[in-house]
Amino acid sequence: MIEISSLPEPSILAERWEYLAARSPHSFFLSWPWISTWLHCVQPSIKPMLLTVSSNGELLATAMIVKRTIWRHLIPVKTWVLNATGDHRFDNICTEHNGLLASANHEESAWEEVLNHFSMHEKNWDEFHLDGVPPWLADAWAKRGLPLRPSRQDVGRFLDLDDVRATTNCSCIGLFAPRLRTRLRHTIAAVERRFGKVAVSEAADLDEARSFFSELKALHIKRWGDRPNGHAFDRPFFERFHHELIARCFADGLIQLARVKAGSVTLGLLYNFVYQGRVSFYQSGINYAAADRGDSLGLLVHALLIDRNAHQGRAIYDMLAGDAQYKRALASLTTPLWWGALQEKQLKLRAEKLIRCGYYALRRRVR
Repeated sequence: MIEISSLPEPSILAERWEYLAARSPHSFFLSWPWISTWLHCVQPSIKPMLLTVSSNGELLATAMIVKRTIWRHLIPVKTWVLNATGDHRFDNICTEHNGLLASANHEESAWEEVLNHFSMHEKNWDEFHLDGVPPWLADAWAKRGLPLRPSRQDVGRFLDLDDVRATTNCSCIGLFAPRLRTRLRHTIAAVERRFGKVAVSEAADLDEARSFFSELKALHIKRWGDRPNGHAFDRPFFERFHHELIARCFADGLIQLARVKAGSVTLGLLYNFVYQGRVSFYQSGINYAAADRGDSLGLLVHALLIDRNAHQGRAIYDMLAGDAQYKRALASLTTPLWWGALQEKQLKLRAEKLIRCGYYALRRRVR
């Protein structure tokens, strides 16, 4: 049975979410710490609702969904959004490994019920927007003969830290291609020659975590501040959300803020999530001003954090989605992810598609 309802009292919602979380393999982006922080930070004008899947009175799966009208090419599109708001001002926190929080062995059957509900029973909607979900969801919708509006397909890249622990020196450098190994060893030797010994430290308390995050922000903006598409801290909600997340989660060991220095010089900082043995790299600030020709400070900072987390007994180092060269170089394992929308058969959506295709065709001709 599918139910879409207003949110219950916070204590009841937390109890239900944590009940399923204890029975569900899921990412940090579907954990109660992430979801509860998101609910705390979103604007009061945004009204998330609770999607639940149950059978014979047993709760099998749940998710947050928001319904809103999005104007696109002068066309009003009635949209459901999964675990996000549908408003770009608040959706820049980049949720991925997304989906239903479903008890073990019920994810596909729960999604099957959700897709059946939206294709056959739910009324007065145009799109169901999904960010960072498994691609088989889009395939399952298309097999029903229903349209899709894909916006991005990508892979999440990760390392198995057992492979690091199995190397002779218990270092990830031994896993990399010869050229990358040489580059990392050159970088270590060069920065130690100029500045002093390389060392990794993690924030020891909440005040230091906040200080590391501020230092990371400054380095990130220094590197990406002039980029035409902006940088991660461009929108106020991003920083507000993460300050709240750090405040709520640091004491529980879910936040890793680490700094790599050579002597007294900071080389870079990483902001990671640590959840159920999985370390997810989320954001960085690299001091490119400290780099000399041939140095790869970003690769070095990651390599040192990979080794540190391997020594601490964690299972996976997840670079998350993105096709950046450094992710391809460091992480050999992948999982596919899909961004886009499931659509109803609506005349206005077909019209929008024709408008969009015509626009891009005209732009190509002009070019």
